[in-house]
Amino acid sequence: MKPTQALMYQPTNQLHQPGQFGYDTVGSGIYEKEHPRQQVNMLPVFFAFLVPTVLFAIISGVVCFHARYSQPGLVCFIVACGGFIPLICGASAMQMDRRRRLGAPRRPTWLLFIFASSLFAWISGLVAGQINYYEYALRYYEYASLHLYPYVDPQGDSGQGVLDAGRLIFTPGSHVDRNLSVSFKHVDTYCVAPVVSADGHLGSYDFWATGVNCCGDSPVNATLRGAVPAKTGFQCGQDFNTTGAGGLRVLDNGLIPFFRLAVEQAKSKYHLNANQPIFFTWVQDPVGETNKYMDLALKNYLCGVLLFFGLQFALVVLAVMSFAPHS
Repeated sequence: MKPTQALMYQPTNQLHQPGQFGYDTVGSGIYEKEHPRQQVNMLPVFFAFLVPTVLFAIISGVVCFHARYSQPGLVCFIVACGGFIPLICGASAMQMDRRRRLGAPRRPTWLLFIFASSLFAWISGLVAGQINYYEYALRYYEYASLHLYPYVDPQGDSGQGVLDAGRLIFTPGSHVDRNLSVSFKHVDTYCVAPVVSADGHLGSYDFWATGVNCCGDSPVNATLRGAVPAKTGFQCGQDFNTTGAGGLRVLDNGLIPFFRLAVEQAKSKYHLNANQPIFFTWVQDPVGETNKYMDLALKNYLCGVLLFFGLQFALVVLAVMSFAPHS
């Protein structure tokens, strides 16, 4: 090859050797090659949102509603099965972390997130369901499991015939006789007053409106108290001056012995007969009052699910911003 031909090819070969010529600085790092953007793997993001949310909804629902009242063993089984979800996620995350230490490229970031949020969903669902059940749902199911007796006449019907009553609706004209009310004080003041018919005197006073701290020297509002002047001796119940209302059976076994003592005082003081006293809270609409408990239970459940939905969504968004490139 001639010397002139060798010189002709020399610049071409040296173009690929960095630093030899000024125009080769493009490949030496001034304009670095742009790295491709890391795409977010949506599958773990989807499960990170769905699993804890569904777990919370299921656990809080089964703990709160009818299955808890009718089949508590089944509910315990479902709750135990739900607890395995965070355990499985945690064990899988530990296994993946061991593999990463041995050289595997993947990191268990989303598994750890699902483990933590699922554990929180399981615990919070259990607590929220328990509170909702004992505050509202249990009262509804207890009243629903007992009988509803409409058109109860205090003069013609006896307490013996309605021992399984949960809700009573009295005949028009029936009313609470506040002139025969009695209070029994033992730390709290336990108040009773008989329900009488429009005809007046009864052979046996078996139906008693009750309340705590709503009569005598402690005129404190009862839970269902209506607009009654404070000077009235017996102020327990709702819509007190309305006749033909009804009652919700007293289901708290801790109160019944004190109400019985108050009835014994009334029998001695007013010379009454009470063969089989039935204790209840005077209300205008017994059916509507019990339905309110279920309405509140449903409302609290839905609010809890929506609240957890929003919280989990926010946590997933933060997690995507924090470690999505590792997914």
